[in-house]
Amino acid sequence: MKELIIIGAGGFGRELLSYAHDIINTGNCEWRIKGFLDDNLKALNGIDTGYPILGTLTEHIVDRDALYICAIGDGKIRLKICRELQSKGAEFINFIHPTARIRERVTMGVGNIFCPNSGANPDVTVGDF
Repeated sequence: MKELIIIGAGGFGRELLSYAHDIINTGNCEWRIKGFLDDNLKALNGIDTGYPILGTLTEHIVDRDALYICAIGDGKIRLKICRELQSKGAEFINFIHPTARIRERVTMGVGNIFCPNSGANPDVTVGDF
């Protein structure tokens, strides 16, 4: 079973962690949570998520047995980080909450996040990240 690494331990990263538990609870999950990457090693100080900050993005060596999802809100920064990690072999997943509705004929790249009650309508194309 692969391990999921969440990039960013801020508010959205912790929100994705709670959604990850929802996905795991469906019983149809092919990964387990490993922890976070964040350049701020103190991002979780005083917050017990049950998962550690594994290290910084700048020092991280891509784990080819891990899966990645990026919880950085700024789109330009997110794309830069994801493309850099992807070029080093990081495998990004599409993170789709069980209540999200992905309709027929949706074409999707990688690294996308669909939060609870979100979705994509028929014939939509969603790129990477």
